[in-house]
Amino acid sequence: MNTAEFAGDLVYRTEGSGRLVARMARFSVPEDSPGTKPGEGMKELPALDIVADDFTHRGRKLGRVEVQARHENRDWRLDKIAVTNSDSSLSGTGQWKQGEASRTSIAFKLEVSDVGKFLDRFGYPEHLKGGHGKLEGPISWNGDPLTLDYASLSGNLQMQAEDGQFLEIEPGIGKLVSLMSLQMLPRRATGDFRDVFGKGFQFDRINSSMGIERGVMAVKEFHMRGPAADVNMTGQIDLSLETQNLNVKVIPQLGDSASTVVGLLNPIAGVATLLAGRIMKNPLGKFFAYDYAVTGTWTDPKVEKLQSAVPVGAPEAAKELGK
Repeated sequence: MNTAEFAGDLVYRTEGSGRLVARMARFSVPEDSPGTKPGEGMKELPALDIVADDFTHRGRKLGRVEVQARHENRDWRLDKIAVTNSDSSLSGTGQWKQGEASRTSIAFKLEVSDVGKFLDRFGYPEHLKGGHGKLEGPISWNGDPLTLDYASLSGNLQMQAEDGQFLEIEPGIGKLVSLMSLQMLPRRATGDFRDVFGKGFQFDRINSSMGIERGVMAVKEFHMRGPAADVNMTGQIDLSLETQNLNVKVIPQLGDSASTVVGLLNPIAGVATLLAGRIMKNPLGKFFAYDYAVTGTWTDPKVEKLQSAVPVGAPEAAKELGK
């Protein structure tokens, strides 16, 4: 069979409740037709064994897709979900409980070799340059596998990323990418870290742990480290309402540059500062850290600069280094 949307072979086998085997060179799923609901008609699907080398979903080229699924009593068991392309690979398993309390559960692992190209593939171009990492965990939501319901979404996620740079984007346009870039800080907190975040923060590593309950993501840990600053973030993000209530601590990376300045004033103190920076991990940066409360919506974030996070006695300690 060869059409504009499909090229390959289909075989329907009648054993059990039916089984559809497909091996396709090309398969394209168009936009939903007017008046239809996403996932409508899925309850009548037979067991599936599908491989498509070139899969396009609503205009987005996703690459090679493999799906193996079967009926298990009233439920639908997803034995294999795999999507691979030049910049990412996704693997997972899951289950769709049908009936009045319909709910989908999936455990997945996403590995990305180029985060910038991955975001471009899903409709967010020029949001991030380079970067590689992974996102994994179990998630579940009410409804069928094709309709992600944010209001009922629950689960736990782990994320790691390395060696990338956020590009200059408007708040809300990049959804969570915009939030992680922290470009709202120089725009909403005048004079703070404009050079660090305004033109795109470069990061060496991001580690994050998140729990989701009924569409509200609790950021248990978010640590982003870059040449210019360390960032720690905790709080809550409502994925359905697209709002946040976060505490953000920004610790500038003074490190060797601070020891150079101090060294011009006093060579011995400069060496001491350099050694302290290696042993104590940027102590002067912690002296001049800033705390922010970020609330409001993703498109219109509200930033309040909290009382300085400078420890008691830090200014005096910094002065002593120059003596």
